[in-house]
Amino acid sequence: MNIEKVAKILNLIDKKTASRIIDYIKQRDSPLSKEILKQLFRFEDLQKLPDRDLSILLQEIPKPLLTIALKGEDKKFVAKIVKNLSKRAGDVLTEELTMMPPRPKREVVEAQRAITAVARMLVEQEKIFAPWMYKENEIIY
Repeated sequence: MNIEKVAKILNLIDKKTASRIIDYIKQRDSPLSKEILKQLFRFEDLQKLPDRDLSILLQEIPKPLLTIALKGEDKKFVAKIVKNLSKRAGDVLTEELTMMPPRPKREVVEAQRAITAVARMLVEQEKIFAPWMYKENEIIY
């Protein structure tokens, strides 16, 4: 089984379905499920990126898309994003988030998927580093 392909497919489907699939695999083959989980890249994983890599990613993301994707997210997560933007961009994002009316969940999820797709592309191009996507013996610090 190609773990990377499975992870890419799971990244494209909704969280609930992906979780059910992972749970099913975990019941049958726990080590396999752990390897698949390492290859997943979810929107909330952006919090795990080193600041330098998060800054690189944020330069590639249109600010309106980022604003929609952050709607309803944890304040700590939003603070990490704002910290990795310029002062002015961070202030604008914070203000837009407070002024933004409620959004359909589908719109927020689509924005988050678009951002994670860019993040995965940057990881594949080795422009940013997502340590959880590598086996321990593949990393040299």
